[in-house]
Amino acid sequence: MKEKGYPFEIKKLDILKGKSRKDITCFWCSWNRRKALFEFAQEHKCAKIALGHHKDDIVQTILMNLLFEGEISAMAPNQEMFGGKLSLIRPLAYVEEREIEELARLSDFPVPHCACPNAKTSKRTAVKDFINGLEAVCPPVKTNIFKSVQRIKKDYLL
Repeated sequence: MKEKGYPFEIKKLDILKGKSRKDITCFWCSWNRRKALFEFAQEHKCAKIALGHHKDDIVQTILMNLLFEGEISAMAPNQEMFGGKLSLIRPLAYVEEREIEELARLSDFPVPHCACPNAKTSKRTAVKDFINGLEAVCPPVKTNIFKSVQRIKKDYLL
């Protein structure tokens, strides 16, 4: 970022807060990181936070919510928080992970990766592997899941 002339600030955060790594869930970690972002935005009078979620993240979240929470929900590309005082935007919501990785390589940026020590055993990884396996028999599976939350047939719901 520095070499390219982009201003940035790194904020260190103790996610563990006295817990051991085996006790930390994806929800715990994301909730604490999100809280830190909200606090940073408030301190700096920011009205918008851009998150890096991409299409694959959203598709995985749709299935995770369905399978593990028993609900149909996703992550919106634009979401108002705190009565409209803050907006979360996801500018990469319609871009697949592989496209971001390719752009990073072409632009001489580091290829992003998950640094979570529990990544290999997480529910998200299991869902990602499941979707990747489905692509062999249904190549547009990601797009189908992604579009499904916009094409709900209310007459066929309980």
